[in-house]
Amino acid sequence: MRYRAGYFAFLAVLLFFLSACGAATPIAPAASTTPTAFPLTITDDRGKQVTFSAPADRIVSVAPSSTEIVFALGAGGRIVAVDDYSDFPAEAKALPKVGGFRASAEKVLSFQPDLILAVTGDLAPALEAQGQRVVVFDPTDIEGVYKNIEVLGAVLDRKTEARDMVQRMRDRIGAVVDRAKTATSRPRVLHELDASDPTKIFV
Repeated sequence: MRYRAGYFAFLAVLLFFLSACGAATPIAPAASTTPTAFPLTITDDRGKQVTFSAPADRIVSVAPSSTEIVFALGAGGRIVAVDDYSDFPAEAKALPKVGGFRASAEKVLSFQPDLILAVTGDLAPALEAQGQRVVVFDPTDIEGVYKNIEVLGAVLDRKTEARDMVQRMRDRIGAVVDRAKTATSRPRVLHELDASDPTKIFV
């Protein structure tokens, strides 16, 4: 579970700062010029198909990475509650909380969401048993992250913003890769994922 925390925290930082090209706050995109055709059926990272008759409007996110994507796409105002670890941008930190890794299904349901963004675990099946629409993202590489952004862009009727965000990320990462190819030295890096407990630093 500690690995999951660090992994998604890392993805969240990567997603937001690369997509915003280093901006300190989310970019507020203009209205999408490529509308989504509804009804829409998407496939999440479990291989599960989820159908939408209209853009999601009341979102509970229990995944920090998904929270940041929604804000970066300019749809943060549709999020009504988040998990304890969704603390960026500042607007997300101020939203009502539904718990941490063991988020409360009852609290989630109390917000009457039309979409729940989750990670792999027991919460998604429990909420689906209550008739809730749940999308699970669990990318294993950067291409998976791009796919998740595009799926959310479609679900939120923000396809243009999602496409542009992915392109900015590809361009930024490509520039770093190109610079690395000509580097004359290799820095030694320690990637610290979780230092919340100084006696159990996770790298």
